[in-house]
Amino acid sequence: NFAIEKAKGPWILFLDADERVSVSLEKEIREIFRDQSRSPEAGAIRPVGYEIPRSTFYLGRWIRHSGWCPDYTVRLFQKGSGRYEGRTFHEKVNLRGAGGRLKEPILHFSYRNIREHLAVINRYSDLFAAERCALGRRNGILFSLGKGIVKFLTMYIWKRGFLDGGAGFVIAVLGSYYNFLKYIKVWEVSSSVPVRPPEKKEMQN
Repeated sequence: NFAIEKAKGPWILFLDADERVSVSLEKEIREIFRDQSRSPEAGAIRPVGYEIPRSTFYLGRWIRHSGWCPDYTVRLFQKGSGRYEGRTFHEKVNLRGAGGRLKEPILHFSYRNIREHLAVINRYSDLFAAERCALGRRNGILFSLGKGIVKFLTMYIWKRGFLDGGAGFVIAVLGSYYNFLKYIKVWEVSSSVPVRPPEKKEMQN
């Protein structure tokens, strides 16, 4: 939001450090700007922002399924018509006006390897658990396990992750692990599980 306020142009294209604009997306955006310069048709409502799909590169291949693609998110919007809102992490742009959707993707170069993926999972599950506990929400072990199982089935079967080969299987397994981990950490905090065994008191003579 600080960056949005400092931007001087009428439109903002927001990218993360691990994202790039594809050649086809650049062409599509330029066509939008050309249309913006023309007078609108009677009764036509022009979007103030656009959702853009992301295509993610992971474990040596472009992921086409698994719930990672097309992964639409608002990234192009008029200044003054969009602002990041929401949770502690994974905030999303809230548009004040009509929205549209583009066809061409942002290229997302996500985790460099599984080790980095696991590190992000651990960090984000900590943030999720802290936020959920702050809201006074609780859950149990079976609930956490169920969340993990459902996530795997959703990503690998329903979202057709099996079509992404070995990478799709890894994505589904780690997605399941992430879902289990973030809820089991809520259980850990709400159950007051000690971090370490209590120290024994020294025996007095």
